Amino acid sequence: MFKKRWNALLALMMITSLVLPACGGSSKVEVTRVVKETVIVEGTPVVQEVTKVVEVEVEKETPVQKETGIITATPEPAPTVVPPLSDEPVSGGTLDIAWRRTGWLAWDLHTSSEGFSRDILLSVLDTLVAYGEDYSIVPSLAESWDISDDGKTYTFHLRRGVKFHDGTDFSAEDVIASLDRYLEVGGRKAQVAARLESYEAVDDYTIVMNIAEPVVSFLDLLATPGFGIAIYGIAIYPKEIIEGRGDDLTPEEIVGTGPYRVDEWEVGEVVRLARFEDYVPYPGERDGAAGAKIAYFDEINFHTVPEFGAELAGLQTGEYDIIWDSDYGSANIIEADPNLKTIWNKHGGTLFGNFVFAHPWMDLKFRQAVQAGVDMEALGLAATGSCPDCIALEASIWPEFSTWHVDDAPYQELYNQHDLEKAKALLAESSYDGEEFEILSVSYFPHWSNGARELVDQLTEMGITAKITEYGDGALFVSRLSLDAEDPKPAFFFASMLTPVLVSPEWLATFWSCDPSYIVSPHYCSDEMEAALDDLLTAENVEEKKQALLEMERIMYEDAAFFPAFGIGSPMFARSDIMGFESWYTNRFHGVWRAQPE
Repeated sequence: MFKKRWNALLALMMITSLVLPACGGSSKVEVTRVVKETVIVEGTPVVQEVTKVVEVEVEKETPVQKETGIITATPEPAPTVVPPLSDEPVSGGTLDIAWRRTGWLAWDLHTSSEGFSRDILLSVLDTLVAYGEDYSIVPSLAESWDISDDGKTYTFHLRRGVKFHDGTDFSAEDVIASLDRYLEVGGRKAQVAARLESYEAVDDYTIVMNIAEPVVSFLDLLATPGFGIAIYGIAIYPKEIIEGRGDDLTPEEIVGTGPYRVDEWEVGEVVRLARFEDYVPYPGERDGAAGAKIAYFDEINFHTVPEFGAELAGLQTGEYDIIWDSDYGSANIIEADPNLKTIWNKHGGTLFGNFVFAHPWMDLKFRQAVQAGVDMEALGLAATGSCPDCIALEASIWPEFSTWHVDDAPYQELYNQHDLEKAKALLAESSYDGEEFEILSVSYFPHWSNGARELVDQLTEMGITAKITEYGDGALFVSRLSLDAEDPKPAFFFASMLTPVLVSPEWLATFWSCDPSYIVSPHYCSDEMEAALDDLLTAENVEEKKQALLEMERIMYEDAAFFPAFGIGSPMFARSDIMGFESWYTNRFHGVWRAQPE
């Protein structure tokens, strides 16, 4: 059975974050850290997991403070004038990217849609269809498709002359083999199988798919069949590599048709992509996850740099061109250096908190108490270094730019109540009797941990005993939330609702349903929710889907199944001469080049 992995929900899901309290005084929060250290055992160095309980002092008047202290990088003085740069794309050179990813990475996108890997492999692997810049479905390896009058038969016409990185020609048999494997090991194989009644290759460049019932979201399902937040659809591999492969692929077997090929993949050290010289671009411009995906750089290197201060110093000196893991509180440092720039991603989606339904004391009254007491604005300001323009306080879990956004919803009064007395009264009526409220976090996203500390402060004020468990490895984090993981399970984790799932929200069925096939779960199960999810999955038009999603939101609020915190964007930091690295849902490293002075 294939190894279970998660998409960094949290990725479906990319789980994302909240930072420090906004102002006033200081406090100490106990954090249990699970890390990996090298110890000497009988004279031999051995890497083993070590659990540490530490007290972290939080100075609330300095919201950008990190665990290692306030970042005060001191680079060489930057020149006051930067020469004008040409906007003409230039080929050649190396793009160096710093990130803090030291642990688990999943490279097989059939069995995982882990967020970091997804972004890297967007330049390596292609799909039949993909999301365009405006989140509409656009061609990728399928150059066009026809839909029958009854909406149940899709005929895909494939591109000709496309080659895989191993030199073989792309054809319909590779699509069939990829579909076969995904239906065997894929993260959302059950949902795909429920829709896809049959498929066959009519000839070398034509695929016909028959679906059970006409649904508005079939193409979306092909574009985003990951565990949750994946922008990535069913990746197409060569038949020779994946036919009959039930186990995970190795990095050497990640062979696609994209503009870059995998050259080296050393977790904790470097991931290196090299230009694929025989890449055949789709006509036109780069378009979301598709279009012409041009490799301007000879190589792209992703360097593991565990601490943000070192990343920032490397960016300032030119050692790195882009910092993957950015920090709201460092924007002022970037703005002061004319050699650097901030690129704001406004597609961040909505952050929300999830209760884990695995504790008898976590009854409805308890969840309603937390829902009533949390101050969402304080969490938002903490997450963004006291930047009110960076957050949107919205009751709807769908951001304002989403098709599914609802104004003045009937559950508006349940959002951001910040009513401490109501919270205490509800807590007194609950089954809670001082049990420990464990919040899961990961160290390579410091804003998760800092946000958890803010939540600990608020929970303590309500009368709830809370602690943070922080992992340095994503696999350990995921293992605590797995459906088949041993108890004790945590009580809470943050998650992020990202833009593609706002376009195609069917992934919610794998997260909020009673279906045990989903790898990471809050263990929530409701007959009402099952009925709403069924309506969502069988919707034949946009209006039917809207009604189903509105019903789902109502259930989530009234059952206090979770709480939405706020809409949020995120900053990315880069050298000023890096062009084409633009805001979108996910990071795209194709179509990026280094500008030359005019």
